[in-house]
Amino acid sequence: MSKNAECIAKLGDAGLFEDAKHEERFSKFMESYGDKPFFNKGVCTCMFMSSMDDAHTAILSETLKSMSDENEESTKGMQSKGENLASFSSNDEAVIYKLSVSFVAGRPFFVTDDKIESLSDHAKYVIEQSLKANQTIAPVFA
Repeated sequence: MSKNAECIAKLGDAGLFEDAKHEERFSKFMESYGDKPFFNKGVCTCMFMSSMDDAHTAILSETLKSMSDENEESTKGMQSKGENLASFSSNDEAVIYKLSVSFVAGRPFFVTDDKIESLSDHAKYVIEQSLKANQTIAPVFA
């Protein structure tokens, strides 16, 4: 089984896709970018996270298309864009962008308890599901 198919299967088996649309958007990302040199566990997790809704799918699609068109081999540009988006976003969005940067950079994600308490239930859900997805696909990239 290919790495792409294995990621999709593991996430599906774990029940992490919200619905068929989420899985479809994620599968399209995998099909389009799963073979690019910059593709790694963190990018895959960001694809999962962004695929939860159309707005974030569009943002990541633009970023990945640009990286692909420029034949980028690293995620440095993606990290910079995430950091920039975080600096101009609301509390919820800023924390989620910081989480995505930590995935892409391969760094641990840390947020204080008081910051977590200030997040909306939706933001907490996105963070929780994304952390689960990251753990679920980790063996594929080991």
